[in-house]
Amino acid sequence: MARKRAPAAPATRDGAPSPGALVLVLLDAYSRGDEDSVLATLHPEVEFVPMLVATGARPAPYRGLDGFMAYLRDSRSVMLDVQIDVQAMHEDDDVVVVLAQVRGSAVGGPVDAAVTYVFRVRDGLIVHGIVGSDPGRAARAFAQDGRPASIDAGDEAAALAPLQLQLAAVPQSVPTIRRAVDAYVGAAGAPTRLRHDICLAVSEACSNVVLHAYLDRPPDDPPGPLSVGLAKRADRLYLSVEDEGRGMMARVDSPGLGMGLVVMSRLASVCTITTQPERRAGCRIDLEFVLGMTSAATASPAGPV
Repeated sequence: MARKRAPAAPATRDGAPSPGALVLVLLDAYSRGDEDSVLATLHPEVEFVPMLVATGARPAPYRGLDGFMAYLRDSRSVMLDVQIDVQAMHEDDDVVVVLAQVRGSAVGGPVDAAVTYVFRVRDGLIVHGIVGSDPGRAARAFAQDGRPASIDAGDEAAALAPLQLQLAAVPQSVPTIRRAVDAYVGAAGAPTRLRHDICLAVSEACSNVVLHAYLDRPPDDPPGPLSVGLAKRADRLYLSVEDEGRGMMARVDSPGLGMGLVVMSRLASVCTITTQPERRAGCRIDLEFVLGMTSAATASPAGPV
């Protein structure tokens, strides 16, 4: 792939990337072979220690953006295709520990292995990463100033930090958000059908923002923000999507079918919409999902939507 300027990584409301969100974007981009998006998550002084270094097959870590590009070339020469499925994620300040299942095909045959990633974030970008197969060993190897990246192997899903994303309200942001949300709910232990429900709901909510929220902005103005939050508490997942646009207003020339809110309310256990005058501007949609429970919309596909 040609190396070119990469797009900005997702950010939280204050403009600083959420470490967990940043890592999810990195892993997703790597799985898709999107080198530009991978580089957008990395600090210029990044140091990466893959299994090749940990096992002694390579003498030194990959350092800097050019070094990470060399890692990508080396990796692709061995792995013909790869899919990283996040199983659990633990965020501790600037450290993120990810337990994942890596599947794909390599030069020597199929690959299906449990892998642990430990990343450290500095100035909103990933500055250090280690790949291994033992969560405890990887976390201990990442100690800095006497503070290890701690993880309880029996409680990874319960320790999931909230996911916070803020992207421009443009069509290209919707699939990026959907992939990050899917990785998070998978790490939270959601079954396949519930993952589908949540991804469909967040796609509908984000598409509504892209299509309707900022219609009154001059065409030369930059796109308005699209903010997404997702958190796991006990056996529930709480999803929020908000904008800073014109609020919930009728649109006679709507390009959609006008069914987005109906679909979201059927997919979620609870659907709440907050708009003006409760908000100074814009609209917020809060959706609640129960782990282990599927929606009426997908459980009964023959019913009305």
